[in-house]
Amino acid sequence: MQRLYFLTPNAVSTVSIAHELNDLCIPKEHIHIVCKNQVLLDKLDLNKASVRQTSDLVQASKRGMLYGAIIGAIAGIVATVFLPVDQPFSIGLTIVALTAFGVLFGIWASTLIGVSVQDVKVKKYQDDINKGSLLMLVDISPEREREVTSLIKLHHPEARIETVSLSEQRRGEGVGA
Repeated sequence: MQRLYFLTPNAVSTVSIAHELNDLCIPKEHIHIVCKNQVLLDKLDLNKASVRQTSDLVQASKRGMLYGAIIGAIAGIVATVFLPVDQPFSIGLTIVALTAFGVLFGIWASTLIGVSVQDVKVKKYQDDINKGSLLMLVDISPEREREVTSLIKLHHPEARIETVSLSEQRRGEGVGA
């Protein structure tokens, strides 16, 4: 999935774009809104962006899993060297157990941090959101990006549209979940 970011100046424009996206067969579940006024979103029947979409939660958990596995495996190897483990089965079990613990601990610890770190793309628009603009996060297939962006640019020149660049994807920025 490709994430598109539409910064709209007001709720009327946002609702209009949401309807056009629905007409393009983009389901409502793929459209999420970041807005200062949460009551407004409830009245407009728009999907509020969750913590998963607006924070570094998913990418942080992936990093935590990787680093936790590496540290857990190293701890398992060190433990088998210094602890009196004679049997090959016990050595393997110790390494696997500490790697699994490292993975779980890494995911847990990093998600605690990731939930408090705002996604860089959302953070980029935070000043506009605080001033009353709305940010739409739209998940579509990469093949439809050109079609969707051209139509929205044609009908809504007031909307600023941005995608996640290739370098941002490599760094895990702006991809949300």
